[in-house]
Amino acid sequence: MKLRLKLGSRRLSVVLPQTTAQSSLQSVRQHITESGLARGTCELSLNGTDALEETRSLAELGIVSGDLLHVLCRDENDDQADLPSHVLARDNFQPSPHQEENLPQEKEGDMKMQRSSDETTMSEPECQLMPDTMSHYQDFCQSLLRLVPEKDTSLPHLTQTATLCTALHSLMLDAGFTPVENGHLLNDTSAKWSYNTPVNDEIRVHLACLKMGHLLSVHGMAKIKEEKVTVSLSLQVSTHVGRDTKTGLWILLKPAELAVVFKDQVTHRLLTNIRTGI
Repeated sequence: MKLRLKLGSRRLSVVLPQTTAQSSLQSVRQHITESGLARGTCELSLNGTDALEETRSLAELGIVSGDLLHVLCRDENDDQADLPSHVLARDNFQPSPHQEENLPQEKEGDMKMQRSSDETTMSEPECQLMPDTMSHYQDFCQSLLRLVPEKDTSLPHLTQTATLCTALHSLMLDAGFTPVENGHLLNDTSAKWSYNTPVNDEIRVHLACLKMGHLLSVHGMAKIKEEKVTVSLSLQVSTHVGRDTKTGLWILLKPAELAVVFKDQVTHRLLTNIRTGI
């Protein structure tokens, strides 16, 4: 599972290979402290103020891959603004260009020297760090590059619009939504799927896509306690889907960019509204 962390003024992305939706929040906190990211006693929060119950599972708390967790340290001075360079090196953390520009010159040099000296001896950490950028989604997006297997003759080749719609459906699955049987529709101009949410099995979410000229109009809808919640997004079809010159199939051109936009504008907003509503 991939999670984003906010430690004081820092933002990081972590990969927790052994963590699943059924893992407890306590196990996540232990990974964070054992990796040296947080010193002393700390707690995890979704809103930056209220600590979450550690005995509950991530699924019970509605936490899914890609969510942002605030690390709250009881020591006011321990805001993790300056993590030790050996911790950064050990966990294979590489600051983004903007972060490196803000580092003092001497600390930046020390960090680079320490990182290079440890690279040959460090073991694979349980908690792997990555820059908090679009590369966070690259591994998943690679599986979306070709949505119809070249040798699968039993499936019709998807159209350009249907390829984009199928990619959005895959991103919903990656966010933890479970498709409802017989709750889908896919053709050349429109698509619709229904899902159970990772937050509450009783809440049904619908994703509807409709082609309007060169645009694909995307709507995510949920009904929470008799109140309807809707989020919307418009995508330029030709920007995200193009022909593979070798196979002639439609493929995603910018999978990482699509994943970031859809996650921010649709899945995260839906989950936030659901959590607030219940």
